[in-house]
Amino acid sequence: MINKIFKIKNYARFNNVNSTNMPDKGIMKRVNLIYAPNGTGKTSLSLIFQSLSTKNEKLILKKKSVLVEGELEVGAILDDKAEEFKRNQWTDNLHLHKEIKVFNSYFLNDNVYTFNLNDKNFSTRDFLLKKDLPKYEKMLFDKDNLMKKELKQ
Repeated sequence: MINKIFKIKNYARFNNVNSTNMPDKGIMKRVNLIYAPNGTGKTSLSLIFQSLSTKNEKLILKKKSVLVEGELEVGAILDDKAEEFKRNQWTDNLHLHKEIKVFNSYFLNDNVYTFNLNDKNFSTRDFLLKKDLPKYEKMLFDKDNLMKKELKQ
C-alpha cells in the first residue's frame, strides 16, 4: 500500500512538490480517488502508481518534464518503506506492488475493446481503416473467433 507521497520533482506538471504542499500532506488512504480538471496531472500521478505496481520505469519517463532542467525525482513510502525514483530508475529495493490497481486512460486502452455485434455477425474490423485491414487480418480473424467462442459460453 502507498502510505505517502513525499516528493515529486521535474515530472510532468509537478516542478518541485513535497509533502508539505500536497493535499493531506501527501498521506494516502487505502482507496484513493483522484478527480480534477483536465491537464492538472491526474494521468501523471497514475503513471507513478502504475510504475510502482509493475516496477516499469518507462511509465514514469513518459511524463518527464522537458520544461525544467534537473533530475526527475519521485519519493513515496510504501508499506512503511521509502522508495525513490532517481537517475531514471527506482531504488534497488523496490519490489512489485501488485496490490496497487490503477484505472486510468491507459487501462481503458489496453482492456476495453470495441466491436460490432448483430444477429449474424461479430466483427472488430469495422473500426480499422481499410488501408490497415490487410496488416491486421490474421490477428483479427483469430481474435474474432476467440471472442465468438467466449460470447457463446
